[in-house]
Amino acid sequence: MDALRKVYHRAVQIPLDNVERLWQELEAFETGLNRITAKKFMADLSPAHMQARTVLRQLVNHVGPLYANSNSSNSSEMFLPSLPKFDAAERALVGKWKVYLKWEESNPLELEDSQKATLITRIQGVYRKALIRMRYYTEIWFVFTSSSWFFFCDVFVFFFWLGSWRIRG
Repeated sequence: MDALRKVYHRAVQIPLDNVERLWQELEAFETGLNRITAKKFMADLSPAHMQARTVLRQLVNHVGPLYANSNSSNSSEMFLPSLPKFDAAERALVGKWKVYLKWEESNPLELEDSQKATLITRIQGVYRKALIRMRYYTEIWFVFTSSSWFFFCDVFVFFFWLGSWRIRG
């Protein structure tokens, strides 16, 4: 019971697509065990749950336009970006990526210092996606290298290794 409770409590604080359904399931689960403690747990978790819902809405608003022009309907297929044309639509897409990267760096989940590793991993993943999908756009590379997260990213380690290999070779 406690393990399931712990999983539910953690899940309703994360901006998942089904966070509302999880909240309802948690409420039913806690009420089924004890109504008094259910009210206490739900009141304690409510601010974190509301934060997760807010962040989910913002996340959908940021990420939706980034993948709207994908040629592939299957997300498991490999994505290879085409050479840029630098037209208005592509410039707008670069702008959207830059806004999304800054938003992720602002720590919208309000992760505490004890969860700094989670924040770093999250930002690494976002930069990795941006650099893969927008590899031909120097603005994205500039944002990456000028950010304070640059030295935490494993992409930096890879390029440092690649550069040192070329110098030696």
